[in-house]
Amino acid sequence: MSLVKKTTLRKPKPFHASSRNSWDGHKTFSVFTLDFDGGAPPEQAWRRRLNSHANILKEFSVTFMEAIKMMHLGIRLWSYVRKEASQGRRAPIDPFTRERCMPSASLGVPLGGMGSGSISRGFRGEFKNWQIIPGSCELSPVMANQFSVMFDLWTANDNPHVTFAIAACETQNVSVTVLPSFGLSGESCVTARHMWGSMVQDGCFDWENFNACPCMPSLPGETLCAAVSASTWVEPHGKCTVAFALAWSSPKVKFLKGRTYHRRYTKFYGTSERSAVDLVHDALTNLLFCFWWWEEEIEKWQSPILKDERLPEWYKFTLFNELYFLVAGGTVWMDGGSIAEENTNQHNSTMIMNGDARIMSTENSSMDLVAEHGAACTGMENADANGVPGSLISQDDSYDVGKFLYLEGVEYVMWCTYDVYFDASFALLCLFPKIELSIQRDFARAVLFEDRRKVKFLASGTWGIRKVKGAVPHDLGMHDHWHEMNAYNIYDTSRWKDLNCKFVLQVYRDFAATGDMSFGRDIWPAVCAAMEYMEQFDRDGDGLIENDGFPYQTCDTRTTHGVSAYCGCLWLASLQAAAAMAHHVGDTTSAEKFQIKFLKAKPVFEAKLWNGSYFNYDSGMSRKRRSIQADQLAGQLLFDDTKIRSTLQKIYDFNVMKVAICELPFHPISSEVLGGVGGTCVIRGCVSKKILVYVASFRGEFEDARNFGWELNEQIDFNWKKLLLNKTQEIIRLNGVYKRLLSSAGVTMLEGEGKIIGAHAVEVTKPDGSKQQYSARHILIATGSRALRVNIPGKLLRVHLWVKDLPQNLYFPRFGESGYLSYWTLNDRGIGNENGAS
Repeated sequence: MSLVKKTTLRKPKPFHASSRNSWDGHKTFSVFTLDFDGGAPPEQAWRRRLNSHANILKEFSVTFMEAIKMMHLGIRLWSYVRKEASQGRRAPIDPFTRERCMPSASLGVPLGGMGSGSISRGFRGEFKNWQIIPGSCELSPVMANQFSVMFDLWTANDNPHVTFAIAACETQNVSVTVLPSFGLSGESCVTARHMWGSMVQDGCFDWENFNACPCMPSLPGETLCAAVSASTWVEPHGKCTVAFALAWSSPKVKFLKGRTYHRRYTKFYGTSERSAVDLVHDALTNLLFCFWWWEEEIEKWQSPILKDERLPEWYKFTLFNELYFLVAGGTVWMDGGSIAEENTNQHNSTMIMNGDARIMSTENSSMDLVAEHGAACTGMENADANGVPGSLISQDDSYDVGKFLYLEGVEYVMWCTYDVYFDASFALLCLFPKIELSIQRDFARAVLFEDRRKVKFLASGTWGIRKVKGAVPHDLGMHDHWHEMNAYNIYDTSRWKDLNCKFVLQVYRDFAATGDMSFGRDIWPAVCAAMEYMEQFDRDGDGLIENDGFPYQTCDTRTTHGVSAYCGCLWLASLQAAAAMAHHVGDTTSAEKFQIKFLKAKPVFEAKLWNGSYFNYDSGMSRKRRSIQADQLAGQLLFDDTKIRSTLQKIYDFNVMKVAICELPFHPISSEVLGGVGGTCVIRGCVSKKILVYVASFRGEFEDARNFGWELNEQIDFNWKKLLLNKTQEIIRLNGVYKRLLSSAGVTMLEGEGKIIGAHAVEVTKPDGSKQQYSARHILIATGSRALRVNIPGKLLRVHLWVKDLPQNLYFPRFGESGYLSYWTLNDRGIGNENGAS
């Protein structure tokens, strides 16, 4: 994985440079610069003060009664965590071990990613969240790697080696020197103190370092560093581009139960641990060409949305963070199967695809993997060496994208958790469609197999088999993915009602989006098996699946009874998707069957759950049955527009708009139809008046200054129009501050005139004249009041704060405590006086 860091300072214009010493001196390449500064803060950005503290993600808490109910689960989970730890493994869910540094909600764009590890940055710019080793994350910043890009060359315990490489681009204007190795402590012959001393004295390192011996790997516990320096001359008001690149190489990925894989990039750069040198070289000589184009294309893509004032800030930021899950927990991108020589002594297996297939393991002799083939899986007679069904392996080389795994977060170390993937996979489909199809193929394989090894489910304490045929697994495993699925063992996920539906919906979406008929035909047997498996949960024959009074779905802390809005809607959508897909692959019998079931189930669903404004949580008799679940339309929009709009409005009112504020459209000067966030004090009261009050006092200050030795010889002029302009700019700034504070607190802004039309209803007339009604449990009226004219001479002769020309005399009255009235006078010469009376 490589990263290029550069300054982008001019319009796209190539200039040539030849590399020297670092690599082949005969190569010549071009560097492009941009017409905008890539290092400048964007206009639309999430902003924080550098001295503020990042928002630490809140841990869930339980009440006393909830703790009593979960006591048995807690005891079993604690025992399981200790058992895994005794074998040198980490449990997939461990609430008992507190992290040294809690994850933060305030992280910058990560460096690296997409299967080769990543390094994130905090909102201050510090390097943190080191995720180079799969499943491992060092959350704390490494202080030695903050100001400069200096990386330790190290080997983690029992993990493959990691090699870092840093380089700079030497051009006609930029000179590059290096320090191949130094240490942080005084025990090294060359220390960080010596390194900085050389930089302070000479601004570069010794040229002879280019001919030094190759860097030596660090020993266990040893910290070695390297440095690259780029020097240049910049003319006054001139600009220069300096490009740096960072790359790291860890060609092998080893999982705790012994299997080792090569990373995907080794297909192109080989398996040498020193391929980091080639990666960093290509980053500077080849990838740099694309950077200006990438940045401009990203700017074109994001700019229309970021500049759309109709969209709230939280929506914009959320929209462009849809790929967060690829770096939240880390990803691994591997090239094919495991390295056979490292598995020979650990797994002796035989796979028979006709009838039953049994794999005997030296670790657990009770393991049976079964691949029985019925009507839903015909044409699966062939398998590869790893036991993968042949019909799911395309012969087209264009489908060879390796194997891709992701973690949903650092606290849940289960690879490819499918329940949450349903909410995140669309972004991957749009940007990396072949990887998305590869992941769906992996789950399709899993649907058709059964792992009969016994597993204890911690919530109930009962035993069951690890993977049931026909059920979509919760995940692809933890320590031996693809071969030991369902690392999640709180509940028996073969009883979950949403995983199979989500699989069918995602497969059909990917098939429709890509138009890949080969993918559709390959996956179809798994789709049929998944749908057939779900029929067992329709216990009353009405076409709908029923829940069992247990939390058997993604929301694994909320029980459901009877028909569920969440799972039921997913089931209806999956019936529609399966019917449509069947038509495309030529299975008319299945298409007709699924369509008939849908037409039978839909009216039953509406009759049991629709309450006039939204769908009830479930059809049970518990108090929470009328809960307003945000995911009640999680499948597809299967109902008429009236029901859809009513449901979405109810969800928005009660689950999104927890707090909203209605204000008139902003203008520095208020009126019957204009106002703005900030209120009287900020926009048209204290702040604006004080600005005018303060200006009247300066003339007296100037006079007093002469008595203290200040010689004010030049004429002091007063510019009334400049004062008003600066006053208006300050009001606009303060209004923006209040808007950001409200937005950061999750408050929804409604711009327009509000009118109460019911005990829990408000009608907002928008600036364009359209009207929208909103409902709320509580309504607070805080309209303020109209200005009161003080009974003083000349009370009718008022001058507005935006008067263009300065009158001969102005009076600014202000009320203080205890009924004290003071006022400032300001004349056209800028002379001010304060007067007061009780």
